[in-house]
Amino acid sequence: MNIEVTTLTKSGDPHPVWRVLTAVVAIPLVVLITIFAANVIFAAIIGGVSILAAEEFFSLGVKRSIGRPGRWFLAAVGG
Repeated sequence: MNIEVTTLTKSGDPHPVWRVLTAVVAIPLVVLITIFAANVIFAAIIGGVSILAAEEFFSLGVKRSIGRPGRWFLAAVGG
């Protein structure tokens, strides 16, 4: 059984260290906001994080030449 492993890192992509540093800063920040923020601020932050995560997912599809998912995927993400 052959399993092919491909990476998404190309010359124009950010270095993986930047992704790790972003996660080191962003994850604790989101956790703190989740614990201590008011309901309206919490909902706004979670909505923003969801939008960023969906955009990252879409860009992975484009980089792998799969294309961007259609509106049914957005209905599942948004609903």
